Amino acid sequence: MHSDFLSPKYPKTLIIYGVSKSPSTFKKEWMIEEKGAKDRLEINSVSLSPNSPSLRLNSKGWINISTQTLTEMQSTDDLFENCRSRILQNIDKFSISLNKFVSVYMDLIVKLIEKNKLEIEKKIPDGEVYVYKDFIFSAYLPLLNSRILLPPIYDRQNVETPHFAHIDIVFWIDEELVCVNIGNKTSGIKSSRRAIEFLTTNYPKIRMINIDAQELTLDKFPITKFPTSFGKFWKTISTPMGPDARDFIIL
Repeated sequence: MHSDFLSPKYPKTLIIYGVSKSPSTFKKEWMIEEKGAKDRLEINSVSLSPNSPSLRLNSKGWINISTQTLTEMQSTDDLFENCRSRILQNIDKFSISLNKFVSVYMDLIVKLIEKNKLEIEKKIPDGEVYVYKDFIFSAYLPLLNSRILLPPIYDRQNVETPHFAHIDIVFWIDEELVCVNIGNKTSGIKSSRRAIEFLTTNYPKIRMINIDAQELTLDKFPITKFPTSFGKFWKTISTPMGPDARDFIIL
């Protein structure tokens, strides 16, 4: 029996994200991830419990940065751009809408940090080595091209066969599954629509967001569709951490 986000005793959400693979490769990947589905974040998958902490750029597991790479970074800006490039590796370069989303989202994070510089600086005690920009890695991690494992009741006649709902971008924010699709998803393959409808109707705490391609600009990005903390990601953070939960010692 695989992960079941509707289980009354042990609810788990398994998400596999990143570049699409062949069906055979995807099946092998799913079986490996499902074998020991603990609460963990990996480079191409994550297993969540209802009370799992929010997934952020500084969450441990989604990125592996060597000590040598860190020492070569000259600034927080360099490290942030490294994160941007790593995120882009999770999508096909020909996926125009997802590439555009990443570009606008990462630029939005920078804009929010600069716009709220004074507020953030008030959080920093005198004598600390970190600066306001270091809170940028508290921004939420986008899981691109996500496949969310549906519970066995989705197909009672084939409970051992895994079924997934495909979502363009997923965020895990304040114990809420925030699902973002770009463009109109009401058309397309019937089975894909049915999977998304099941997820929307049955997931315990979910927010479905549709974004038009025209909204993928820094000025038009629909931030009000997201949870309030999406645009105030530093609010509950007392001490900033770098990607992969690194301390700011080198930068």
